[in-house]
Order: sequence, then structure tokens, then C-alpha cells
Amino acid sequence: MVIGLAAVVACTAMLGLVVGGALHAASLGRLVQRHRTRHRAPQPTNRPLERVVADLHRIRAEVLAPVPGASKVRRDATLAAYDDVLAEACRTLALPDRLSAVPPGPEREAERMRTEWSLEQAGVPVSSPR
Repeated sequence: MVIGLAAVVACTAMLGLVVGGALHAASLGRLVQRHRTRHRAPQPTNRPLERVVADLHRIRAEVLAPVPGASKVRRDATLAAYDDVLAEACRTLALPDRLSAVPPGPEREAERMRTEWSLEQAGVPVSSPR
């Protein structure tokens, strides 16, 4: 008796879901689309190389000569921003970006120098002309 009642309840619930889904297909479609839009990975902006290089020079200057009294957090954030711009320059020129995959430490310092060298070889002046 209980098994029969459970089967009737399950069938009724499934029928309700199917009919409800059919009646509200448009609303469900909009809901799914909103969810996809909200959780989509950001698309790369593909900024012009000139702007990337300008940011590279500006941030590199602050990495090499930090603002007096800057906290370690600010210095670390500036270095992370510099690494991001180096990686963006590599992507813009279709060069391999290995810097993003290396964890902080001496290996990342070495990879940063290699990335700067690669960009210089590709014709991007990393050290700002003064």
C-alpha cells in the first residue's frame, strides 16, 4: 500500500514538473541565459600594444623605485600588476607566457627577467626611454 502511494506521488510530481517546464519554457530559458551571462569568464580586452607598453613602463618605474613609505602589501600588489602587464604584452605579441604559471619566489624572478628579455627581443622596449 505504501509503495503504491509513493509511486503515485512520484508520478504526479514528475508529471507536474514536465507540464510546468513546458508551460514556462521561455522563463526557464531566460533564467538559464542570465545564469550563463553572470558566470561567464571575462573576455580578453586585446588592448593596443602601445597602451600595454605605456602601462608596462609606468608600473615598472614604480616597481624599481617604490613610493617612499609604501607597505609590503602595496609593493607586492605593484609587482603582481607588473607581472600581469608583462603577461598581457606576451599574449598581445603571441609569445609564450610562462610567468603566470610560476609561483612567487626566485623562480618567478628569473622568469620575469626572461619574459622582459623575450619582449625586448620582440621589439618591445621594456625599460622606458628616459
